[in-house]
Amino acid sequence: MARSHAPAIAVQLTAPASQDDVWRAAMADRSRPTLRFDLQFDAYSGKPLYYAGWEAQTAFGKATAIGIPFHRGEFGWWNQALLLLFGASVLFSLVSGWVMFFKRRMPGTLGLPRLLPGAWTSPSALAWLVAALMCALMPLLLVSGGLLMLLELGLARRQRLGRRRWAGR
Repeated sequence: MARSHAPAIAVQLTAPASQDDVWRAAMADRSRPTLRFDLQFDAYSGKPLYYAGWEAQTAFGKATAIGIPFHRGEFGWWNQALLLLFGASVLFSLVSGWVMFFKRRMPGTLGLPRLLPGAWTSPSALAWLVAALMCALMPLLLVSGGLLMLLELGLARRQRLGRRRWAGR
């Protein structure tokens, strides 16, 4: 029965789980998403009860059926070469960004821009509320934001102490 609907591809058959259940057939080969189908047929008579082929899939279903094997590189050498090129470009961007940062920063500094006077008091109450909500929803943002704040406070303290020493206080 399943072969009459999909003769040229690998088919996965699922047996009925109970006496009242149905046989299920689906495409097992993800590298050919346009041949995707779902079929249910009666366990006793073999009569098809439900069939949905590629044309019955929604746009989201079609995008998913193509996107997953594309992401895995299952469409052949060209697909894997494209993924390799994309991955290499991400790594190049990461490394070149770090190189540019370390070449441009002043020796002996972190290279962070200075805060303008009143920078902590200029955001509105709504901005602080949104920031607090984002930190509550994303714990890693809370941790990284807290570390950044400690770093900023430590640098400000170091600068104050450095000025005092320089001024002879």
